[in-house]
Amino acid sequence: MLKFGLEHLYRLLLVFSSISLTFAIFLVNKGVSLFSLGNAWALKSLPGMPLICRRPPEALLEAASYLCYFLGCFLLSKFALYATRWLSKERVDESSYKAIELTTDTFLPIYLTYFFVALSATSYLSFAMVFGVILIFVYRSEGTYFDPMYVLRGYKIYAATSSKGVKVNIITQKTLKGVADLSFNDLRRINEFTFIEVGGGK
Repeated sequence: MLKFGLEHLYRLLLVFSSISLTFAIFLVNKGVSLFSLGNAWALKSLPGMPLICRRPPEALLEAASYLCYFLGCFLLSKFALYATRWLSKERVDESSYKAIELTTDTFLPIYLTYFFVALSATSYLSFAMVFGVILIFVYRSEGTYFDPMYVLRGYKIYAATSSKGVKVNIITQKTLKGVADLSFNDLRRINEFTFIEVGGGK
């Protein structure tokens, strides 16, 4: 029961992580600044620093805010990878698969669509509703768990087709050129059709 609950919590974490960039892009597009109401009061108390009493330029505050948004997405993605240790280990029998193909490029346009949705949202309420709908559909689809941030970490997603015609998604840093390469040291199961290997090397 606990194992079942952890798998669902991880899937929810991974889904939220995979679409968190949409939220960051929406905030940037709306010009929301974390430090717009801040000031340099903390610096005023430092001895010998009278020239740092003025408020930093607004553009600098906005840039810092935007950096924090994307850094938050990156850290959430990193935590999602760390949390794979709580998923069950799996083993792939390469002899039961007949084909494998790289599908990373087919997933990225999906997330680009989400980004355009974030850019076109006219209000916080409309974005919250759209974001919620996307979250539910991605979670229920049980297939699109690939976080765009994984690309920066060198991860790729492959579709392996079994001899029975069933396709499963494998997220890994390895370069898989054929079914003979379906050998993993620490493969974890996200669901029945999606697996991930963290730190598998090239």
